[in-house]
Amino acid sequence: MRKVLYNNTAKDCDIYDFDVVIIGSGIAGLYCALHLNSELQVAVITKTNIDESNSYLAQGGIAAVISKEDQFISHIQDTLTAGAGLCDEKAVKVLVEEGPENIRELIDMQIPFDVNSEGDLLITREGGHHMRRIVHCGGDATGKETTKQLSRLAATKENLHFFMESYLVDILTDDNGVCGALVNIEKEYKILKQETLLLPPVV
Repeated sequence: MRKVLYNNTAKDCDIYDFDVVIIGSGIAGLYCALHLNSELQVAVITKTNIDESNSYLAQGGIAAVISKEDQFISHIQDTLTAGAGLCDEKAVKVLVEEGPENIRELIDMQIPFDVNSEGDLLITREGGHHMRRIVHCGGDATGKETTKQLSRLAATKENLHFFMESYLVDILTDDNGVCGALVNIEKEYKILKQETLLLPPVV
């Protein structure tokens, strides 16, 4: 077993057996955890708590090709232009083309996107975009509202195990690739509970 930052042996550590380890409990981490096979035992490592993350504090909306007037090629070009040569074009293409499906999935997960009086998504146009393709939750509380709802759903999944106030120290590898992770654990919650999150219960 190869290590980069840790000099002692595994004998000095408590060993946990999980099928999947997710580092981070922001929107990406929670969304991933909720889409894994429920038969897999999953550890989610978070440095603080669910309500202390970049995702929770994010005020921007989510961009996706939603309106009939919009096209993938336009969104891709806008993204590459705004990225000023820093974007991975293949990654941008995947993110743009999968965007509408993920928005629909988030709607099914009851993410409270802003809607008009007829119940249709409110889609705005923002800097760097030539089309209206940005959706929000609670105005500028998109990150907060999305993280809250995903965490409520996560609290109902018995296969998800949350380690709060804990952080990744090292990724462990062998000849076959990644074989584990070294984590400094402060607080373990075998199953995430609503009282842990200090959030309203799932309705």
